[in-house]
Amino acid sequence: MCGDDGCGGTCGTCGDPTTPICKAGVCLSGCVPDCVSKTCGPDGCGGSCGKACAAEATCSAHGNCVPKAWTCGADSYAAMNGCDCGCGAPDPDCDVGGQVLHGCGLDDKCDAGKCVSKLPKGWTCPGFFYDDGLICNCACGGPDPDCDKPANAIIDCKPGGCDKKLGVCGICKPSCDGKVCGDDGCGGVCGTCKDPKLPGCAAGKCVATCTPSCTDKACGEDGCGGACGTCGTGLVCSAGACVGAAGSSCVSHCGYQTKGGCWCDAGCKKRGDCCGDINLCICTPDCTGKTCGSDGCGGTCGGCTDKAKPYCDAGSCTAVCKPQCTDKACGDDGCGGQCGTCPAGDTCNGFAKCVPPAWTCSPHLFNSGGLTATCDCSCGAVDPDCAGLGPVVGCPAGTLCAAGKAYCAASWCAKQSTCAKPAWCVGVYPSGDNTLKGVCAPPNPVGFAPGHPCSVDQACASGVCVAGTCRIHCQADGDCPTAQACTGVERLQPLSGKPVGVIGVCDTTKSTGKSCSKHADCPGQLCLAYLDPVKLGVLARCGLPHGGAPEGAACADGVHCQLGLLCAAGACGRPCLGGQSECPAGQTCKPAVLQHGATSSASDDTVVPTCHVKP
Repeated sequence: MCGDDGCGGTCGTCGDPTTPICKAGVCLSGCVPDCVSKTCGPDGCGGSCGKACAAEATCSAHGNCVPKAWTCGADSYAAMNGCDCGCGAPDPDCDVGGQVLHGCGLDDKCDAGKCVSKLPKGWTCPGFFYDDGLICNCACGGPDPDCDKPANAIIDCKPGGCDKKLGVCGICKPSCDGKVCGDDGCGGVCGTCKDPKLPGCAAGKCVATCTPSCTDKACGEDGCGGACGTCGTGLVCSAGACVGAAGSSCVSHCGYQTKGGCWCDAGCKKRGDCCGDINLCICTPDCTGKTCGSDGCGGTCGGCTDKAKPYCDAGSCTAVCKPQCTDKACGDDGCGGQCGTCPAGDTCNGFAKCVPPAWTCSPHLFNSGGLTATCDCSCGAVDPDCAGLGPVVGCPAGTLCAAGKAYCAASWCAKQSTCAKPAWCVGVYPSGDNTLKGVCAPPNPVGFAPGHPCSVDQACASGVCVAGTCRIHCQADGDCPTAQACTGVERLQPLSGKPVGVIGVCDTTKSTGKSCSKHADCPGQLCLAYLDPVKLGVLARCGLPHGGAPEGAACADGVHCQLGLLCAAGACGRPCLGGQSECPAGQTCKPAVLQHGATSSASDDTVVPTCHVKP
């Protein structure tokens, strides 16, 4: 017996040198056995954990009995290092939430140790649209679990027209129960009020007086049995706004082609294949039936040159015109004049609002107002729409936009070690200091592991896709796995091409990490230019370019060059820190921007001597 007797004395001491430690009143040896999460193998004190493995199994270094059918590395079995699938036997890690899936494709899941598609038969949309927790993708050829959640928005179908069990757009069934007038739920009406004593319609009943209301409505019922407007070809009315019909909506498709065949990218206007609601991604000027006035995107449809009709009213030149500048800060006043001018550097968007130069998203999203207005938070400048009650775009799930700020009110992380396991540092968001960070959250369970090729952030378990590769956040080389180095990469906004910040990511083994000042310092490699993710200065390291566009390739429109190269005069070129002699024949060593500063001036840009090549 040993230890405290409860009254200030002792029950005895441990005098035997082989059992010097007192624990729970018992003298123990100096070694404490460790069998946490182990079912076999040594306990660290000369003993064993659990029972010996069966004859057909072996004990791994992690202390788990590995079945004979297991074909992957023994140390990956039940090691809490991800769900290893397709290894001949089920991995117990697959039964633990938050584990990254290894060995399967992006659209797969692990079922009893085998990779099977998680998508329903006939699914036609991108895989990451399925069960994303946010949007009911109804017209994708199969049922989306997101459609079972009433709060999720339905896209690509008319209101009420989604058969959630089959995952297809059905026929909208009009509903006029208890109504003699008003909206039938499918774009039609339940009837009209013909009694002169009850000419108005309110809540489906004919009433004596009714005041039509079409505030912030482009279509739909006016509340009195009438309509606020009609939608053009290919569009349907939803919540007072005209949106794309089935298969042709730009919702969640900005920059891509929809399954209906139309496009939602910047080049669709020239090609003539834009979706009907392209305005959700890009403002499209509209001068249909107009000879003057606003084109809806800050431009004009023409001027009035006839002295007898010098004014523009509702798109036509007239002799008398009343300017319309209510709630307008700029743009056409409807009479051939202007409602105002924007401050130097600002631009006028399609809603006659002045857009600051710091804004990095599509101009028409700024201060758009109306029922469909969203708080676009991560766009470089404060969106006035954030003062309203609309949904927040550009923030991690469950977070809001910081009051009066152009970034989200979130607890940021910049490296994996910041987060308590099993959480990772996930996603890419502007953090307010010209850097891009993530939040501590479970990794995407169907995303690719770091190092796997990717094209979008959603394809990666970490939510970080840089230069065509899934990566993890870092601030220094010590944050990265062995043989990897931490480098900063500037990210550009896809549509505007404006810089949105720098993200620190672990670079793969193509870089040795050795410092250099010229190519001669790197036998068999090049002296490449990387970006310090913390100081935002130049890191010159020996390595080989990899990921992204190769040397000589065009790099306009925000396309990243291979890591270590720079975009110079529209083409990817190698650094020439040692001077002109380091450039191939026909190329010139001149400065190129590695990272844009916090201001629009070039004075705070980080530049590096780079070989300029002709794309």
